[in-house]
Amino acid sequence: VGLAITASCVTWQLGREMVATHRMCRDEGRVVSQVHLQATHTMVFFPLYICVVAYICIFIPAMSHIMELAIAIGSGVVIGSLTQYLLHALGEPPMPRRLVRSIPPKKWWWGSLCGGVNDMLPLMGFFFSPRPHKLELWHVRMAFHMVSTFIWTFIGINCFQLALSSIPT
Repeated sequence: VGLAITASCVTWQLGREMVATHRMCRDEGRVVSQVHLQATHTMVFFPLYICVVAYICIFIPAMSHIMELAIAIGSGVVIGSLTQYLLHALGEPPMPRRLVRSIPPKKWWWGSLCGGVNDMLPLMGFFFSPRPHKLELWHVRMAFHMVSTFIWTFIGINCFQLALSSIPT
């Protein structure tokens, strides 16, 4: 039932998005849609992908190792797409610099309990936010590279785990 509901919702949303994108491309004379629209399509499709993978693993348990790797790669694509989408929303230069200047000072690299926003690695605040400061573009760039590093590490560890689990014991 969950698979059917997810499939119908995702298919309906993707259909609407694809028709709107096709019209926009035709009206603007583009060959393909912009990258941020492609990222949106990927994010909309991903819940259906996870449901199908889980459904297959129910009936073919041996496929679960391969499906875990596929979910890891798919999750990396979605996280990367979402990050690109959000960075694209800042606009073209000089708009990101203007937006960043308007943000109040904060201990950005600390965790939320210490007045920051970095709950994944809150101890980075010792090095990058010893006292409240304004956000700068290099902070945003560093956060983007941290996301990229996480994606590649996550996929690499899943590949390694799959390789180890394939070895007969």
